Amino acid sequence: MVPLMAATLLTVVASQVPQLGDSLADVAAVVPFYVVFLVVMAFAGRAVARLFRLVPATEPAAPEPTAH
Repeated sequence: MVPLMAATLLTVVASQVPQLGDSLADVAAVVPFYVVFLVVMAFAGRAVARLFRLVPATEPAAPEPTAH
């Protein structure tokens, strides 16, 4: 499912690039803010997981039984 979502996002973003025209430099100027956000949120997510004592699953969840 993730590759399909990534392909959809890539398609949508690629369709908007021609609309930017000469503004591509303006868009590139804000990329560092998104990178900082990504790094900060990764550490914030880890902190919240530790705060609530969340642990990663060791096995995939079992499928729910089907009703007959």
